[in-house]
Amino acid sequence: MADPQRVGDYVTLLSAALSRRGLEVRVTGDRVTATNEDVNLSQGVLLREVDGELMWCWLWVGPRPVIRGAPRPEPDVEPFSPADGIEYAALRIANVVAGRVEGAADV
Repeated sequence: MADPQRVGDYVTLLSAALSRRGLEVRVTGDRVTATNEDVNLSQGVLLREVDGELMWCWLWVGPRPVIRGAPRPEPDVEPFSPADGIEYAALRIANVVAGRVEGAADV
């Protein structure tokens, strides 16, 4: 399990990098959500341990259930950057909330 202090440090660093790019940032534990209010797009990422390495992971939330009151499905989680790749992760997230996708999702 990842050291909570280390996780908090990475979350703080990513939040600051996203804020410098002019994005609204909300943090909930190990989850960071960036919002571009100009185009009303948001993207959440999580910090997770994957094969022994701490990774930033996309958080892909599925559609709401058709039946009122039915539970929402668990979101898909997809690793995309090592935790210490703060600038790379911030750039990828900023591109997503700007509506720009450059190349394949899994780089």
